[in-house]
Amino acid sequence: MNALVIGIILVIIGIVLFMLYLVFGQAIFSPAVKKKTQLDKIMKTQRGGDSFGRGAAAVTDEPERKRLVSGSLTLAKKMRYARWKMPPLIFRILQVGISVVAVLLAQIKFDWPLVFAAAFSGPVIMNLILHFSIDRRFGKFDKDYPAFLLNVVSMLKIGMNVTGALQSASEGLDQDSLVREEVDLMLDRLKMGVSEEKSIGAFGEDILHPEIELFVQAVILSRRLGGNLSETLERLAAQVRSRQHFRQSAKAAVGLQRGSIGVILCIMVALELYIYFTSPELITSAFDDPLGWLIWQGAIVAILIGIYWVKIVTNIKI
Repeated sequence: MNALVIGIILVIIGIVLFMLYLVFGQAIFSPAVKKKTQLDKIMKTQRGGDSFGRGAAAVTDEPERKRLVSGSLTLAKKMRYARWKMPPLIFRILQVGISVVAVLLAQIKFDWPLVFAAAFSGPVIMNLILHFSIDRRFGKFDKDYPAFLLNVVSMLKIGMNVTGALQSASEGLDQDSLVREEVDLMLDRLKMGVSEEKSIGAFGEDILHPEIELFVQAVILSRRLGGNLSETLERLAAQVRSRQHFRQSAKAAVGLQRGSIGVILCIMVALELYIYFTSPELITSAFDDPLGWLIWQGAIVAILIGIYWVKIVTNIKI
């Protein structure tokens, strides 16, 4: 039994280290990788590939572009939005590996309810981490996006061209701003000879933000057909701020419901501890009885399912 536990622990450590390496890529081990990745993105954009339809399809017919942009959100796209450095096959292997380890651990002490729940732990854990990474990049971009748009509008109104306005607006942001990083990549593409439409079309292509495509379309169409770009971007900035406010209000309302679930769980645990200290036999007798122990495990599984279900239901996308 001890050898089995040690083996399982070693497998867990190996999976975690391997996942960290693949998820965060070589950026942990090599500070030069970030710049190399950016240059690779520029070269792939120059060749017309490695995009979700913005860069490569910017100069194609509109129906084809719409088909590419509105495609289903596949696992490969999710991993790219999260900036995970692994192929989808490795992701699936990690899901299976975590589930296998969890089942082996659960079999040591628990019965079929928790063993059955442990079988789903791999997909649940990996998907939660993946969506957390996507949402973190979304929040980092969304934080500076409205201010960037308003800065661009101001620069356009004083007579600057589009490229100069984008560069000046980005320079007013923090060094670690994701918006600034994307603008710098756009400008680097232009300097390396990538066409203007492809360079603009690849802006924010690996960020899951609904208003990026509107910005890209507005800038490209203004370059093709002309028009008052400053007014368009000003309306877009107002829409982004409106969505931000609505998103924050929705999260506050949902947070109240999630908080109530947490309070209920705390009260339940406190009651169990109170009963245990006042009448220990009422708790320990259930652990000693096979049916009672099975009921305890079923209750734990039901609570875990309820928590996960609440998270899924209250995961509002605006």
